[in-house]
Amino acid sequence: MTMKRKPRPKTQPVVLPWMWRGIVANGLILTVCIFCTYLLALWAYAGAFLSDDIIDPTRTSCAIWPKDEWAPTLKIDCGLWSACTIGASATDTGYSASCPDPYTAPAAGTTDLQEAKDAMDAMAGSTAAYYTAHGNPDCEICIETSIRRARTSAFIALVWAENFRAYTSRSFENPVWVGTFDNPTMNKAVLMAQASLYIALYLPGLNTVLGLYVNEIHGFGWGIAFIGSLSCLIGCELYKFISGKYIVLEGLAEYTENEDGTVSPGASMKVAEVVVNVE
Repeated sequence: MTMKRKPRPKTQPVVLPWMWRGIVANGLILTVCIFCTYLLALWAYAGAFLSDDIIDPTRTSCAIWPKDEWAPTLKIDCGLWSACTIGASATDTGYSASCPDPYTAPAAGTTDLQEAKDAMDAMAGSTAAYYTAHGNPDCEICIETSIRRARTSAFIALVWAENFRAYTSRSFENPVWVGTFDNPTMNKAVLMAQASLYIALYLPGLNTVLGLYVNEIHGFGWGIAFIGSLSCLIGCELYKFISGKYIVLEGLAEYTENEDGTVSPGASMKVAEVVVNVE
């Protein structure tokens, strides 16, 4: 429809006020959708929204996501039982300033008792065990990867959302499913954007520099990225549907212009306004 209209007057701004409203609204929709995607991924992978809570040294557990699973199936206890020898000198293998004297074993039948016993069995000559609330190195790795997993999912969602929005932005009046792939140049541009995305995700060295760890997000990460980008597409289409009732497009019909953009005297120029109704 836009390409069928006569050229606009030279004195008219390239971007009209109602176009600016659409640009700002689409930008806000994209921002909200990707931000919510990142928050959801943070909560799923890290169990918290704030970095201070995620890396809190008093944290007691961290979720582990097995490969190709849609939910964490293992909770690592961030605490660690370590064996020691009561009365050992600082040069002895079993020395630890935290070694309890006397040693009181954990309650019978508990996981702590078994872990303490395993730690003592692994060290010859140990007579006690002590608990460190945040001493498990596996938990440290889990916490460190939580943020980068969420960041990777949000990055994928951002690129997908921009590609979806490219098709949404083709028209101010028509929905996205009308002639979606009619523009071969746009199709090529989207394919190039997708190729760049997967190069950034999988090319060794480049993905590390960008902080993208696609092999750690598993199926859930891809799923949440798709949901986030799809929500952006739906939001932009809803805005188009609502705003389309009020968008006023200037009817540029037959007229002639001077070089300075003014209309020649006696020229025929229709100034009727057309209200677009998408119903």
